[in-house]
Amino acid sequence: MQTRWEQLTSLHRFSPDSLPINYLLIDMARWEAAQEVIHQFIEQPELTLLFAGTHHQALLEVSPLLLRFPSDSAIKERLLTEVRDRRAGVALRASLSCEELANHFRQFLTVPDGQGQSYLRFYDPAIWLAIYVSQYDALLVSSALEAVYLPDWCSTAWCEIVSAEHEAALEQPVCLSSELLAMAQKTRLLYSLQAARIDPALCYGLASSLACLIEKGLTEQWELMPWLTLLNDYPAPVLDGRMAQWLATFDIECHEPLAVANRFWQHQTHQPVEAL
Repeated sequence: MQTRWEQLTSLHRFSPDSLPINYLLIDMARWEAAQEVIHQFIEQPELTLLFAGTHHQALLEVSPLLLRFPSDSAIKERLLTEVRDRRAGVALRASLSCEELANHFRQFLTVPDGQGQSYLRFYDPAIWLAIYVSQYDALLVSSALEAVYLPDWCSTAWCEIVSAEHEAALEQPVCLSSELLAMAQKTRLLYSLQAARIDPALCYGLASSLACLIEKGLTEQWELMPWLTLLNDYPAPVLDGRMAQWLATFDIECHEPLAVANRFWQHQTHQPVEAL
């Protein structure tokens, strides 16, 4: 049976003009001018700040914003484009009122992290994707949402990750587990690869390989280009997962990309990388 990570390639993709949605959940930490732009396009927008009326009120300027879409399709497409380009939100379909849906989401603004409570940035599409792949999404979705759409990490489309017919996840409580944090590293990498114009078929293997490199302390997320260039030059082991599996299980002392690649190829073929 495929894992949800493996199923990401087969999700339904939609163009912005065909999305059957009525809400947009915006991460204002990624799009600071969101409210200003919304008021430019919509005279009396129906919106709610999730931090409003909570003990997170002091952070209202970066509060996630829930907007009910107007009927104007041109405004809808413009806002969806802004959110997709900035990776700053999630598109939703729900029958609840704006305030009812906001109250549902307020339950998950902070969640247990093993030592107390931490913010759960589910309004960041990379984090919602990690929650989905890790199967922590059942309570977040529950009966409140009919569908969830995230900006595609490989194109300009949107991916449907939840629908009324989708197989229900295990109803485990949402928490910042080590599993979820590790998956969030991979999903952030998946989205960051879009800007590097990587072959979509390679994105999943690259994200897994790069996450292993970061976990082993061989690089940081902002220093990935040498590794990305190298891995992209050898697509076969990235595509079939051999590179990620090797990186996860082998102790690597060298930190130079070419030296690590050489070790990998020696393990796979008993030949140095220069000979291939």
